[in-house]
Parts: sequence; structure tokens; C-alpha cells
Amino acid sequence: MKVRDTLPFVIAVLLAGCSSETTSNQSIVGEWKLIHGESGDHQFTSKELANTKLTFSKEHMTSESDEGPTRYTYRVFDEMSPKGLDLTPTTGGQTEHGIYQISGSELTIVLPNDRTNKRPSNFKVGRDAGETTGEDLMKLKRLK
Repeated sequence: MKVRDTLPFVIAVLLAGCSSETTSNQSIVGEWKLIHGESGDHQFTSKELANTKLTFSKEHMTSESDEGPTRYTYRVFDEMSPKGLDLTPTTGGQTEHGIYQISGSELTIVLPNDRTNKRPSNFKVGRDAGETTGEDLMKLKRLK
């Protein structure tokens, strides 16, 4: 096999390895079980925790809860600090601009729950922030 025959394959592999979005999506892809959640001054109940799961595929995130499943498209932004996560309902609606971090098998997501939809700047919400913030916090454990 000649070098010129393998060159397109090598270039394709190198370009695929350069995509930060693909790499980011791969780390978040999987099933995640809610282990802690709060919205403003509301702590999620044990029933809400037990019945909530997020599943990230390469292109979509599905939230399953007592209210039924909701599907979103999503994008991650690893170049941001903290890392950004945008969720857009597939049924239409406003994109939520959140942040996330993965530490071992735990995923933490903070999303705005107010009308400004301003991306949060850190992972402190509710009592941790010293005041009630307009943000939702979810801590999840990887299932698969």
C-alpha cells in the first residue's frame, strides 16, 4: 500500500481526534441516576430522586421522571471554565445555558431556573451560595 493511499485515512483519524466536542460528548454519554437535587430552596424528595434518570447519547439527552420523559439536544463546551452545557427541548422552547463537571462517576449540573437564562458561574446554589439563587443543581451517579 502506498503512502498516498493511506494518507486520507490518517488525516480523517487525526481530524476526528481534534474535535473537542466529540471528546466531551463521549465523557458525558451514558445513563445517570439523580442522587441529589435542589431548586432554589427546595430539596428534591426521595421519591423525586428515585424516579429521575438522565440518559445522554451522542446527540440527545433524555430526562425521565414522574412527569414523563423529556428529550433535548445538547452541546458541551469544554473550553469554558466551568464547562458549559446547553440543553434545547426537542419540542421547541428556549435553550438552557448551564454548566457541568464530571468527577469520577459523578456528574454535577447547574441550570438557570429564572427568566434571565444566564449561564451560572459556579456550582454553589441555594444554601451553599448563602442565599436563594435562581439556579437548579443536580448531582447524578453514572449507571452505565
